[in-house]
Amino acid sequence: MTGLGEEGTRIRLRLGDHREIYRVLEVLSRNDLELVSVTRSGEGEVVLHVRGLSDKEGLMRELKEALG
Repeated sequence: MTGLGEEGTRIRLRLGDHREIYRVLEVLSRNDLELVSVTRSGEGEVVLHVRGLSDKEGLMRELKEALG
């Protein structure tokens, strides 16, 4: 399920390793965000659809730090 028609924000990330998704999920949890869906967009790339996001730039900084 891709969350089509659902309210929220889409975030595209490139992961260096498939295990990095767990770090991403930890960041989402710390920010009390609801994960609507996760889809693969290409080799090593995922698209997250989240709900409850008010500071996308702040979240992107935090994700970048978590992913190194």
